[in-house]
Amino acid sequence: MKPFVRILLLMMISCVFNANAQKATLEVSAGGAISFVSKKAISTHFSPVATLVGGFNFYKPVNEKWSIKTGLLYQQKGVNYSSEVAVEKSETVVQTKVRTTLHYMSIPLQLGYSWQDKNNKIWRASFGMNYGFLLHAHTRQKVSNYENGIFRKDSSYSFSNYVAASRSRDEKRGNDRTELYLFTPSLRTDLSYQFHKKLSLFLFYEYNLSDVSSNGGVGRINLHTMGLKVGYTF
Repeated sequence: MKPFVRILLLMMISCVFNANAQKATLEVSAGGAISFVSKKAISTHFSPVATLVGGFNFYKPVNEKWSIKTGLLYQQKGVNYSSEVAVEKSETVVQTKVRTTLHYMSIPLQLGYSWQDKNNKIWRASFGMNYGFLLHAHTRQKVSNYENGIFRKDSSYSFSNYVAASRSRDEKRGNDRTELYLFTPSLRTDLSYQFHKKLSLFLFYEYNLSDVSSNGGVGRINLHTMGLKVGYTF
């Protein structure tokens, strides 16, 4: 993973020099986001997760209105869910709460359109792809046991999820042990408003095109991310 990160950093440094040489635009931005689930194949309760986002955007003008947008972004995405299961032939109920946090470095590739409003403020809309590379994933889980409606015990643990570039067979279980995939393409759209000569406000929405959890097709969900950022233009 380290060689890949070095390559991304070299690409970003190259963008800085190209921005100066070709009158392109370079922005740095940071903010927060909410991850949420719209569809699922398992009977659990999902709730939104607050995350952090930030990075660099590089705009290369095509003409006065249109531009190509790329860059280097750090994104957190998350899944937060809970379930309750009654144990057969007993009065025991098991409640499970799980939170998985995903850490991505990603490269957007979008087509942008900009315009000025009547107050000479600049707006920019961008649409395209965001190519995410999963650096790390971590899950925290809490299990509570109740018997006849009376709390008995809690147990908590955490672990790093198994991440791979492709399916990886687990010979002991006889199925796919890959929980998360390294490469995660997403559809992404952005809307920015330049309220100051150097400052902009960004609203973005992103939809994962691959499952958050594959694991042989079990527990697949559709993950969305929506956020707000503040950007500075160099």
